Amino acid sequence: MAQQKSPESPGAALDWLTDAKNHLWLPYTQMLTAPEPLAVAATNGAHIHLADGRRLIDGVASWWTACHGYNHPHITRAIIDQVNRMPHVMLGGLVNEPASRLAARLAALAPGDLNHVFFSESGSVAVEIALKMALQYWINRGHKGRTKFVCFRDGYHGDTLGAMSVCDPDESMHSLFRGALLPQYICDLPRNREQRDALDGFLRLLRLGSFSPWFQSTQSATRPRCLQSHLLPNSLAGLSRYLLLCWLMSWGAP
Repeated sequence: MAQQKSPESPGAALDWLTDAKNHLWLPYTQMLTAPEPLAVAATNGAHIHLADGRRLIDGVASWWTACHGYNHPHITRAIIDQVNRMPHVMLGGLVNEPASRLAARLAALAPGDLNHVFFSESGSVAVEIALKMALQYWINRGHKGRTKFVCFRDGYHGDTLGAMSVCDPDESMHSLFRGALLPQYICDLPRNREQRDALDGFLRLLRLGSFSPWFQSTQSATRPRCLQSHLLPNSLAGLSRYLLLCWLMSWGAP
């Protein structure tokens, strides 16, 4: 297949690259020592077209946000149609058809009484929302002292302050912010019967009402303990889309 040419020449890209260098703060980047970022001119399918004519295969789908590929015709048409009718409206006291229909479709995928959807704009914010929901659940039940979370060592859940507080405090990029983060209970992930029994005892001792996210591979070992300890699963919004669906579909599985 012939390589598509970028719509911009390298010379044309230099003007806005200067703006990027002078004014754009890049995430996960030490701006003083990082190499020059690659200038992107266009996207198509699984490819990123650079301003200098090179074409890259995007193996991480722009941090997993373009899982169907760039410029997908169906998605592009839907976006254009929605922008022409209603680009955005808040859900504070208002509802709209697209949000309502999407919520219903997502709820239909979830088992049992998991039938409500709370939308957020990023993974870290989703974890923040889940943490607040867990806290408010116990507040509404009259338990105002349950303010800490049980977290698994080596965990990573996001980059906002609340999400950072439930990540591993020592072996993560957030260790520099230790003094600014809320202290939580950090436990080793149980990998055998003895460790699971130890976690049971720890939960009984603390009598906590919330816990940190985990992935599907740990669900079968931890879910019964969450129910026995009246823990509120606050991980639903924070998991990636695919792992969340797998986790939900396995809920209640032997």
